Amino acid sequence: MARPELYRDVARPLLFRLDAERAHRLTLGGLAAASAVVRPARRRPLPGLRVMGIGFPSRVGLAAGLDKDGVALRAWPLLGLGFVEVGTVTAVPQPGNPRPRVFRMPDGGALVNRMGFNNHGAQALAARLDRLTARGPLPVPLGISLGKSKVTPVDDAVDDYLFSFRLLQRHADYVAVNVTRRTRRGCARCRTPVLCAG
Repeated sequence: MARPELYRDVARPLLFRLDAERAHRLTLGGLAAASAVVRPARRRPLPGLRVMGIGFPSRVGLAAGLDKDGVALRAWPLLGLGFVEVGTVTAVPQPGNPRPRVFRMPDGGALVNRMGFNNHGAQALAARLDRLTARGPLPVPLGISLGKSKVTPVDDAVDDYLFSFRLLQRHADYVAVNVTRRTRRGCARCRTPVLCAG
């Protein structure tokens, strides 16, 4: 059975019998387990593909939101991705939005993600990255997306971001600061130059 048929005829029907978020978690776990036995070679950056001094082996990478806690970090380069961005991670662990929060739209071939900033926190991610890098560096650039903890007042947002940044900066090739949360009261103030400048 060819690989596309294996996915279409076996994996997809099984995953679609599950709740979308549960299927997401199982897929991340499966990717993590499979990638634990394979060690990819460091990939060379494409000629001329440098952004802010960082060389990228491919123009296509993983955006924040899919592997928030870096569970399957070693899998993404094996799938051909040229960078991985984990998170969004917050200083304080948090559950995210109430369930259900992931919705399939099969007719459109889409998935709606309303998870919010569910994650195990910056300290847990730092510990996972410590264990990962003990086995050697990730073969592609690693980005880390930082968000404000829900329990942190907006006036303390800068300190909240800095707490996560200080824990995680040694692992990141780049850091993205997520200040686009329009759904929370007070978050518009997080986007003001004064708060962003710290």
